[in-house]
Amino acid sequence: MALPQKKNTSSITLKDAAFHWYMSRGGNSYCFVVIQRIEGDGTKLLVRVPGYLDYKGQCERPILPSLMEKCMEAAFRAGWNPEVDGPDFRVTLEGLLPDEPTPLTENELEIGELDEELQSNPDNATAYRRRGVCWFVEKEYEKAIADFSEAIRLNPGAADLLIERAESLDHKGEYDKAVADLSEAIRLDPKSALAYYNRGLSRYHRGEYDKAIEDFTESIRLDPTVAYCYAYCFRGYAWEEKGDKEKAEADLTKYEEIKSVPLDSAEAYMHRAYSWDNNHDMAIADFTEVIRLNPKCDQAYWQRGIEFAIKREREKAIADYTEAIRLNPEYDIAYHHRGTCFRSKGEYDKAIDDHTEAIRLNPKYARAYFFRGTCWERKGEYDRAIDDYTEAIELDPKHPWAYYSRGVRWQQKGDKAKADADFKIADELEAERKKSRE
Repeated sequence: MALPQKKNTSSITLKDAAFHWYMSRGGNSYCFVVIQRIEGDGTKLLVRVPGYLDYKGQCERPILPSLMEKCMEAAFRAGWNPEVDGPDFRVTLEGLLPDEPTPLTENELEIGELDEELQSNPDNATAYRRRGVCWFVEKEYEKAIADFSEAIRLNPGAADLLIERAESLDHKGEYDKAVADLSEAIRLDPKSALAYYNRGLSRYHRGEYDKAIEDFTESIRLDPTVAYCYAYCFRGYAWEEKGDKEKAEADLTKYEEIKSVPLDSAEAYMHRAYSWDNNHDMAIADFTEVIRLNPKCDQAYWQRGIEFAIKREREKAIADYTEAIRLNPEYDIAYHHRGTCFRSKGEYDKAIDDHTEAIRLNPKYARAYFFRGTCWERKGEYDRAIDDYTEAIELDPKHPWAYYSRGVRWQQKGDKAKADADFKIADELEAERKKSRE
């Protein structure tokens, strides 16, 4: 049956035939482009693309007709026959077009890993909290709020979770709900300077300048150090809004003075660096101070590398991972993360070397096997890719991406039975994961 017309459907003509294509939701870190002939029956082409669909059904990664044409031509070469009715022909964008810059970000990789953790342990409040932070970084505030809410349900007395949910609510403009969460956080932890500071911000955003000033003042009283220099800054802005230029100037001057005051130890900077969940520049600045005070701190280099990778400053990330490895040659996760950066740059041989070393240091590192498999795939060494996907599956049987990627390779090798079996398991695991989040 011909593909029905859907919202946001586009058309393209190739090989004297007309096709429709549209976006379809997949998992949390990917979506599908669905392509089929307009006239007559035929096999649909499903192209798996890294990225998310927004509420309008648009992918965060621009999908242009020229890209679709390249995908279709590559799919023809891989064995897709749209004129013959049959099961969906599934491919990955990376597998079809290995030169397309579509690797997942470090943050997307973290979301995928947490999905798997929550699938096996749905009562893990820490994993919900970490995934909520990831969604916040991606500016997916609804998803962040949902995950923080689940973490709060599992751990109702945690003031820090209320503070983090409030930050997402504030970014959505839901200031009343943010203030309610922060007031509860203050009830649970009356000495939380951060809760007062954030409640001051939400009150400032809704124009309650007197109440905002009260909260900023309490935040400063509880912690007058550099950590809350921004309380002076926004209190100054609030005074400005009230027309008190003298007090505004005094607070803004104090802000400039206090933010330059150094903390007293590498440990203090490290602790504060972890508190900048979504402010990567501030985290980088603090990890840099840790390194200045303790040049042999391999963890600081690794963590700063992660921050650079999230900002897609991959050369800096690679340099930091390299230094972490020099300081600690047994640092398996640093090898893995450096490998993902090389992969993002298209340097697949270097990525393979790093993932291989991570596996040597930690033979049960399923994620390293999976990403080494994607590198083999991009190099066209499909049997090696299948071997690595198989090992990843044996180590982590609930890894849908590994089943899906292996299924694509079986399909392109002409082994329909194995491909269908892997696709079936991948779909079942993804359905289970979605159900667990409902």
